[in-house]
Amino acid sequence: MKRSLRSALILLVASLSAPRALAQQPVDDPAQVAAATTNTPTSAPDYEVALAEALSAHTRGEYEQARIFMERAHSLEPSARTLRGLGIIAFAQGRHLQAIDYFDAALQSSVKALPADLRAGVEELRSHCWGQLGRFRLQIDPVRSALLVDGKKAAFYAPDVIALTPGQHLLVVDAADRARFAMPLQVAPGDDRTLQIVLAAPATPRVVERWVQPTASQSERRPERTLLRRRRLLWIGGSLLVGAGAVLYGTAFSRLHDLSDRCADMLGGGCSNRKAIRLYREENVAELGVAGGVTAGLGLLAWVGAAVFEVRQSKRAKASSPQAKLRFSGHAIALEGHF
Repeated sequence: MKRSLRSALILLVASLSAPRALAQQPVDDPAQVAAATTNTPTSAPDYEVALAEALSAHTRGEYEQARIFMERAHSLEPSARTLRGLGIIAFAQGRHLQAIDYFDAALQSSVKALPADLRAGVEELRSHCWGQLGRFRLQIDPVRSALLVDGKKAAFYAPDVIALTPGQHLLVVDAADRARFAMPLQVAPGDDRTLQIVLAAPATPRVVERWVQPTASQSERRPERTLLRRRRLLWIGGSLLVGAGAVLYGTAFSRLHDLSDRCADMLGGGCSNRKAIRLYREENVAELGVAGGVTAGLGLLAWVGAAVFEVRQSKRAKASSPQAKLRFSGHAIALEGHF
């Protein structure tokens, strides 16, 4: 293969330089050539020097230097033959996909078009390149899908055709309203296959119409909050009133008990009913008892009111459905299924 490449490059340089003789001997120093081509205007000797240096570097196996000089020659006088030379060097470097691009361009170029024998050689080398790559024709549904190869945007050789180097690759296909598809792909040299990929539509949710209580809006929740605050105030206020009433009633009972003890002690000194009634009034026993009873009664009424609010709230909670999802014309639509 190396011998055929060397022969092809020799034929290439011969075909490129045949119309004119070399104006100077090939220069071995690439820096000297670069300086000459940079500091002097484009001329035929520059082109011939670049070709000669490309052939010399290729013969030594220095393919990168050969590429640099051949690209220089192509920039000076682009033609089908310089494209052919770039393809030969790319093939020697193992850049098979770039070599195919150069060979295709060489076959299509009309500037110094290749004769039949050179065209046959280019087509043969192009076949060798395809033998080192994998070629895949893609049939993707939907057509407008994004294709990533190893995390990068796919480079198409032709419409719906990609070329991949041998080895493991990951293809990811994505499209709007479709499920993403990832496909590991093992590529072997010479693969030529068609891949048909149909992206699945996501699971469609099942719609079930149900009559449920609509979810309360912000304005509808205000009465509930007010009711909750009132209920709490009634429970707390009732507890305080019952406690205060119990204290007052206990004070009245304690004073009455104290008066009874005092009258019992004054029996010898004469604790008449009249005096006992006077002491009873002075100690405000009756007023304390009445105040305690009234206060405790108010507390009990507050508890009754709080209990009524609790019952009303419980009935409202039972009447409203906790599974209401969407409000729509007095009823709701519940969505079931996987998204």
